Amino acid sequence: MRDYNFFEAFYEEKKSSSLKFVYVGIIATMIVGAMVVGHLYTVFKINSLENEVASKEKILNSKELKTAAQKMDIAQKKLNLLNNYYDAVEEVNKITMKSDRIKTALIKKVSNQVPKEVSFQVMNISDNVTIQGTAANRTSIAEFEHNLKTCGVFDDVHVSNITSSEEGTQYSFNIICSFKEESVNESN
Repeated sequence: MRDYNFFEAFYEEKKSSSLKFVYVGIIATMIVGAMVVGHLYTVFKINSLENEVASKEKILNSKELKTAAQKMDIAQKKLNLLNNYYDAVEEVNKITMKSDRIKTALIKKVSNQVPKEVSFQVMNISDNVTIQGTAANRTSIAEFEHNLKTCGVFDDVHVSNITSSEEGTQYSFNIICSFKEESVNESN
């Protein structure tokens, strides 16, 4: 004969409910463990970042870096000043190149007109040409003036003064020459 256990159904139900509590306990422990590990990781990471920030601030606040930054600021100001100076000089150069009357051709034309007995001491070229020089005689000064008038570059050529040395062997002179308008336009 067989024995029947009438309480067996209650016993298995109790056994399955205790397994549920074990599973729930394990899951809850895992969740709490994950939260604790996550919190510890976060705290460790925050401390690590704070230490890194402190070391970077120490480096940034060091005297060597401050003096290097000051030197760099001074160098940057010098560079900006030089760049501004370069730009200004470049503009002046462009303007000068546009209105430059001192061309090789002009110098050659003037030098080709000089007689042997004449020598220059000062030649000033601006809106006009002023030549100070010496000559052996008055005739060579007059020849030089005539040659400048006929070279086609100058509109007006005149000798402003002639003085002789005490011995009378040399004459000092000043010649002022005005440019022709078309020669100014041709030189650009």
